[in-house]
Parts: sequence; C-alpha cells; structure tokens
Amino acid sequence: MKENFLFLKPLGGSNREVNMNQNQGEISKIMENQDRRLSENQQLARLIELSEKQLFHARVKSVLTLITTLCVVYALILVVPAIRKTAASADAVIAQASITITLMDEGIGGIIEMSEAITEMGQSMDALIEENGDAVSSLMKEVEAIDFEGLNKAIKDLGDVVEPFAKFFNRFK
Repeated sequence: MKENFLFLKPLGGSNREVNMNQNQGEISKIMENQDRRLSENQQLARLIELSEKQLFHARVKSVLTLITTLCVVYALILVVPAIRKTAASADAVIAQASITITLMDEGIGGIIEMSEAITEMGQSMDALIEENGDAVSSLMKEVEAIDFEGLNKAIKDLGDVVEPFAKFFNRFK
C-alpha cells in the first residue's frame, strides 16, 4: 500500500500532503514496533516467571519423589524380614498339617479295618444265632416247662430230711 502512495500524485494536492501521509505511516510503524518490543519484553518476562515456577515445581516433585523412594525402601527393610519369618512359620504349619493328615489317613484306615471286623463279627453272630436258634428255642421251651414251685418244694423237703443228719454228724465233731 505504501508503494501506491509513492507513485500516485494527489489530485489537486501538493507534495507536502503526500509527505505528511508518509510521515504518519512511518510514525505508526515505529509505534507498532515499540508496542511489539514492549509486548515481547512482557512476554519474555512472563516466560521467565513461568520457567521459574516450573523449576520450583520440578524441584518439589524431585524432593517428594526422593522422600517417597526412601519411605518405600525403609518399609521394605522393615517388612521383608517379617514376611520371611511369616513364610517360615507358614512352612512349619504346613509341614505339621501334612504330618497330621498322614496320621489321620492311617487312623481312618484302622477305623475302616475295625468297622469291617465288627461287621464280620456281627454277621458271624447272626449266623450263630440262626444256626443255634432252633436249639436255643427248644432249650427255652424246656426251661419254661420246668416246674420251679415243685423244684423249690422238693429242695425244701430235702433240706428238712437232711437237717437231722447234719445235726447228728455235728455232734461227733
């Protein structure tokens, strides 16, 4: 646009007006450059300020990371021996449980053998009762057939008869 002003002559105007227009254009450019420089300086100052804040935050993050790392290492130093001790105890408990399970298996085997023996004995008793059932029933009939009152009377009568002999023989003692 500036080039157009240089080659164009104003209609009915003078060179002086053209020079004034040129001077005003140059002045506005100078002011724009100064504004731009001022703006650039402000931007640089803002950039430096932000960089300093970033540096501060980076340092804080570094310190916090170091503290966290130290805490984790300290916790590991404290926890690892406890974990190892617990693991050793767990191994001992598992070994004892294994022994107990083995003994229980052996005991269950013995109980199974004993129950089989009891079952066999019960079957033998059943067979014995079945075999001797008739004999026992006939024996029970004979025992029921005994006249206990008559037997008691006979024993009393025998005692009455034997008593005088017992007195007689006691005299010779």
